[in-house]
Order: sequence, then structure tokens, then C-alpha cells
Amino acid sequence: MYVPPRRWFQSKDRKISKIKVETIGQLSDSDLVYAEISVQAGDADVRYSLPLSVAWEGEPSSPFEGPLALARIRKGRHVGLLTDAFSTPRFSYALIDNIAQDKRIEIGNAQLEFRSTKALKMLDLSPREDIEWPGAEQSNSTLIVGRKAVLKLLRRLSQGIHPEAEMTRYLTERGFAGTPPLLGEVTRIDASGGRATIALLQGFVSNQGDGWAWTQQQLGRLVDEGATPYAESAEPHFESYAAFARVIGRRVGEMHAVLAGDSEDPAFAPQRVDEHGAKLIAKRALDELDRALAALGARDFKDDRDADRASVLKSRRNAIASQIERLAAKAKSTLATRIHGDLHLGQLLVSGADVAIIDFEGEPSKALDDRRSKMHPLRDIAGLIRSFDYAAASVERTNRHPIGSDGSLRAEALLHQFRLRAEIALLEGYRDGIGRPLTSDEFDLLRLFIIEKAAYEIVYEVANRPDWLSTPLCGLLALTEKTAKRTEPAYA
Repeated sequence: MYVPPRRWFQSKDRKISKIKVETIGQLSDSDLVYAEISVQAGDADVRYSLPLSVAWEGEPSSPFEGPLALARIRKGRHVGLLTDAFSTPRFSYALIDNIAQDKRIEIGNAQLEFRSTKALKMLDLSPREDIEWPGAEQSNSTLIVGRKAVLKLLRRLSQGIHPEAEMTRYLTERGFAGTPPLLGEVTRIDASGGRATIALLQGFVSNQGDGWAWTQQQLGRLVDEGATPYAESAEPHFESYAAFARVIGRRVGEMHAVLAGDSEDPAFAPQRVDEHGAKLIAKRALDELDRALAALGARDFKDDRDADRASVLKSRRNAIASQIERLAAKAKSTLATRIHGDLHLGQLLVSGADVAIIDFEGEPSKALDDRRSKMHPLRDIAGLIRSFDYAAASVERTNRHPIGSDGSLRAEALLHQFRLRAEIALLEGYRDGIGRPLTSDEFDLLRLFIIEKAAYEIVYEVANRPDWLSTPLCGLLALTEKTAKRTEPAYA
């Protein structure tokens, strides 16, 4: 079957019982159509976008027309491939042309609405720019247009306002320079008026890769050079990364400052957290903790150390719950705003001495309304701190020094130092971005959100990557050991 192997199909652990074409219609010429399919797998019925095109033999081809083909096709003497239109330049040209003209076209029983922004009108984007495909298979499909724009086709479709389109439009209109500007949006409107975003056109940011890959390179070099017996000081590596982490913190702080500003748009107007709101924050964290403990309880451990860690964690449940309730009470009277919602190193582009924040979709497993809800901004910072821990753990897993050797112990010490320094630098930059240091209560809230994030990671790893379970398990254990009053670090 065509659908199960696709990267964008998200129910690979469930048996598909039905696939149905829900919407189909001509997008421009007869060889290019827009289609949506519904896939019923288990108790989930999910709609995906699957535009189709014909790649004729003898015409200029792209690298992914073959790998993404559904079938061979014949028209008279001409033969070709029926393929995912994402793989053909004509698809991107059709969408961009329609966005630039703010068109609305009929597609089967629905309409496609194309909307441009002022930023697109200011961009010199010629009709037939060169197209680059970063990869054939992604959870959402992305291509680069003339190194000026990025077209992102959303595969899994949800009814409602899409947070990435909404957030990037809002930040673009307010002049925030830390994210690629929104150039346009394509929305499908069904017969009942329901809306679903299917594609976004954003500005291209020249970059050296994402923050995760860049961090891996930096850490790999640090460990390779610093764990040898005669290694020179690792300080230059630490300071280089600390400068990067400060820039991340500053950009995120600036974004949070914009989102905390007064707004006449109800979707972005900040709200004060009352006592009920603080209790909801506690409940959300407690629910995540209980999900993590249930996942651990249902697992047969191959690693005795992880089994012991899980046992200790379960024995601490009531103490951790009390800690969560105490920390969550500090949220009363703080501001809840729109946030990124799924911020980690992979959601950052390294652009010279700067970074660009991308992918405002939120956690894909959550409903759209939840991803658009207002939350405490420090949740974003908690996600980044946990990402530092994962980056160190990833390098630790590839460490070539024998376990227990001097080299292994030196590498372990270096990575521990990295975690601490990266967090300190991140918070220094964040302080500069929001224009003030964090308060003692905010540090407590940050600890709460890191605990909640580590619990979420345990649930995810048990279900998807059991070999990675020790990373969030160790992280949550370390966080919950510190139940006494926190002593603030020097950067507080």
C-alpha cells in the first residue's frame, strides 16, 4: 500500500481499515490536482493532503517524482508516473501564483483560499524560481523556492485556525525579526464553512542547519578533544556554545515580550492566572506525572538500572505531587500568553551569529485548540533546557571510550558541565530578551515545567523509542530529588 510507509502518516502502529478520497479537483492544468484522503486506522479517522501530478517521460524531472509515485500512467503514446505533486515544480509554481493573486478556486465540494501578506509583495520572487527539496519524506513537506521562500505543505489536516499560520502572521505584523516572515497561506474551506490550513509560504532564512545538528557537532568535538588524557582546556568550546545559547535565550525572550504586549486580538491578549488557573497548571503536571508512572508500570525493563530508577520514582509519587502543587501555586497572578509550545533545538535555525525560531505548530499530538491556548512562557524555556539534556545524552551514547575508563569519565564530566553552562547562558540571554531577571517564583515555575516536560518525554519514549527512556528517567529523578527549598544559581 502507498500510505503506510509515508513519513506523514502518523498511525503506523494501527491497522488501516479504510482509505477514502474526500476532496479532489483541478488545481491548474489537467496534470495537477489537489486531493485529500481520510485514513481510518484503529479508532482514529484522520484527513491528509495528497496533491497529485503526472510526471511525463521525456520532460524535465525532479529527484523525488519516482520515490513518491503511486502508479504508472499512459495517455496515448505518452507514459509517465502519477506522483505526489509535492515532488514536481509545477505544484509550487501553481500555489505561489495563486497566493500572489489572492485567488479563491473551487476544488470538488470545497474551495481553496489563497492569501498573501505585505511581506510577499515586498519580496522579489520571480514566477519560476529554482526549486530545492531538502528531503522526500517529512511529517510536513517542505521545499525551498529560489532561496527566497519556503513552501510548507501540511499533511495532517485539522479543522480550525492553524497555530503556525496565526503565530507567524502575528509576529510578522509586529516586526519580530527572530522568525521567518509569513508570506502567504492556503486554506481549504468546506461546504459548511469549516477551515483547514493546507500550506504556508514563509521567508527563507540562510542558515547552517538546525540547532540540534549544530549542537551535536559542537558537543562531539568537545568530547573528542576534551576527553583525551592530554587535552587542552575545553573552555573555548564552552564559551562558543554559551554565546549560541545566549542568542537563543535573547531571541526567545524578545518573542515572549512581543506576545506579552497588549493586543486587541482576543487570541493574543494576555491573561492573568487566577487561583483556578494555578490549580489547572498543577493538574496538568500531575496528570502527566501519572501517565509517566503508568507507562513505566506497564513496561518490562531490559536494563536493571532503569527498572530501579522507575521503582524509586514510583515510590516518590506523593512527594512529587506535593512538590508540583507547591510550585504551581506560584503561577497565581502571572501572565499567560501565546507561546511556541514545542520549542527545542530542532526548532531553531543557526543563521550566522543569530538564530531563527521556526515551526510554531505546537505538539502535533495535541488538538488545535490546546495548541492555541495561552500558557506560561517559561514552558518554552523548559523545553529548551530538556533539549540540552537530550543533546548531551545523544553524544554520550556515541562516546567511543569504554564505560568506566578515564576517557569515559572525562567525557561524562564535560557533558555534565555543558548542561549546566548551556542552561545558565540560555537564562542570561532570556533575561536580556525580556529586559529583567527572573524572580524566585519564576525559577520555581521553571522547575515545575521541566518536571512536567520530563514526564511527557517518558510517556513518549516508552511508546516510541524505549532505548532512549533512560534520558528522561534520569532527568526526572534528578529534578525530583531536590524537594527542599531551591538555592538560586548565580545568574538569578
